[in-house]
Amino acid sequence: MILKGSQRGNAAKLAAHLMNVRDNEHVELHELRGFMNEEDLHEALREAEAIAKGCAEFQREIRYILTATA
Repeated sequence: MILKGSQRGNAAKLAAHLMNVRDNEHVELHELRGFMNEEDLHEALREAEAIAKGCAEFQREIRYILTATA
């Protein structure tokens, strides 16, 4: 298994990038926890971005990990 970590600052663009089935061979959202909407990645990332904007101690970027089989 290959793990690749990265970060982005725009929640809407990150959600679109992660769920892009045109450019990605296979996309599957396994789990969302701790968000008001635990079934919609776009809404969950918007929520995380709003929380980060309201708190000075949070970083402005959302970090994520992609996995791929070798």
